[in-house]
Amino acid sequence: MKKILLTIAAVLVASNAYAGGFQLSEYSLTQLGRAFAGYGIVGDDYSMIAYNPAGMCLRDTGVQTGVTMVALNSKVEGRVSNGTSGKVGKLQDHPLVPHFFGQYKVNEKLRVGAGAYTPYAFATNYSKYWYGRSHAIKSEITAIDYEIAASYDLTPKFSIGAGIIAETVSAELTNAVDGVAAAGYNSKSKVEGDSYTTAYSLGAIYKLGEDTRFGLSYHSQAVHQIRGSHHVTSQVPLPGAIGTEIYSHAGTKLTLPEYYTLSAYHKINDFGLSASVKWTRWSKFKTLDIWSSSNPYGVKASTGAIDEDWKDTWMFSLGTDYYYDDKWTFRAGISFDQAGVTSPKHRTARVPDSDRWIVGVGASYKINDHMQVDAGYSHVFMKAAESHNALPNNGSTLDAKYNSSINMVGFSFQYNF
Repeated sequence: MKKILLTIAAVLVASNAYAGGFQLSEYSLTQLGRAFAGYGIVGDDYSMIAYNPAGMCLRDTGVQTGVTMVALNSKVEGRVSNGTSGKVGKLQDHPLVPHFFGQYKVNEKLRVGAGAYTPYAFATNYSKYWYGRSHAIKSEITAIDYEIAASYDLTPKFSIGAGIIAETVSAELTNAVDGVAAAGYNSKSKVEGDSYTTAYSLGAIYKLGEDTRFGLSYHSQAVHQIRGSHHVTSQVPLPGAIGTEIYSHAGTKLTLPEYYTLSAYHKINDFGLSASVKWTRWSKFKTLDIWSSSNPYGVKASTGAIDEDWKDTWMFSLGTDYYYDDKWTFRAGISFDQAGVTSPKHRTARVPDSDRWIVGVGASYKINDHMQVDAGYSHVFMKAAESHNALPNNGSTLDAKYNSSINMVGFSFQYNF
C-alpha cells in the first residue's frame, strides 16, 4: 500500500516537461518549436496567461486552442532481486495535451484573460507480464489548470500581471503484488486518486524598446491533499490478508514546489532571438508521509515517511524565429533540462527521470489578419539512467537501465478579434 500511494505522488511530482521531472510545458506550439525559449514574452500567441501573465500586454483580444501529442518510448533492461521473471520492459505511450486560452483588451493598459491547460499529463504502460511488474504496470496522471489572469501597463515600458489557478488532478496506477508475482500467480493492485487545490502566478515585463524586452515570472507552490481508493485482487490469498481481495482508503499530502523563470527577447531585422532560465525548488520533496486504512482496525494511520531526496533543478533554453514574410514564420530552439532525481535508488519504474536535451522546430502561417495556425515539434534526448529502487516494507529491488526518448508534436489555431 505504501508503494502504491508513493507512486501517486511520484507521478504528480515528476510529471513536472520537461522542467525537472516530467512537468509539461506543451501548451504553446510556438514555444514547443523554440524548445521553450522566451517563456511568455515573445508575444506570438495567447499562452502568456500560463507562462507569464504580464505578457498579455503584448496582444489585444483573441482566442487560441490546440493539442500536443507527447510520445514516450523507452526500453528497460535489467532484473529484480526477488527472482520474478518476465518480458523485457518497454514504455510506449502517446497522451494528448490540449489547451485553450483567451483574452480581452479592456483598454490601452489593461487586459484580462482565462486559460485551461494541462501542466501534468504523464503515462507509462508496461506489459502486464514484464519482469518488474511488481514495481509498476500502468501509471497515468492528468492535471488540468483553470486560470484567470490580468496584466496592466504601469508605464509604456513596464507591465505586471497576475493569475489565480484552480488545479484538478486524477490518477490511476496499477502493479502486480510483490511476493504473489514472484510465485508466478496473477495479481493486480489498482489505486485511483483525486485532488483539488489552488495556486497563483505573478509576472513582469520590462521593454528596453519595441524589439527588446525581459520577463520574470513566478509560480507559487501548490499543496495537494490526495484522496483515493486501493483495490487488490489475486488468484491466491494475499500476503497479510484474509482472502484474495482487499479494498481500503488511502491518501497523502503533497506539496508541488514554486518555480521562477527569467526570459529575454530581441529582434534583429528578420530574426527574433530568445532565451530562458528556469529554476524549480524540487529540494522541498525530501520525504513523503502516507496514511492508510488497510490496517486490521480500518482506521487512518501513518505508514511512515519515505525518503525521496530530490534536488533543485535548472532549465536553460535558446531559440530563434525567422520572420520569412508577412505570412510565414519559422523557428527552432534547444534546451537543457535537469532531472530532480538524485540517485538510482530514488529512480522508480513509474518515473524513470533523467537529464535531457530538447531540440525543437516549428512554423506559423497567417491565413489573414484574424486567423493563424501554428505547428511545433520537439525531440527529447534523455540520458541513459539506472534504477536500483527497492519497494518499501522489505520488497524486491529493481535493477534496471532505461534508454528513453520523447517526441512531441502538435498544432494550434489562433483567432484575433
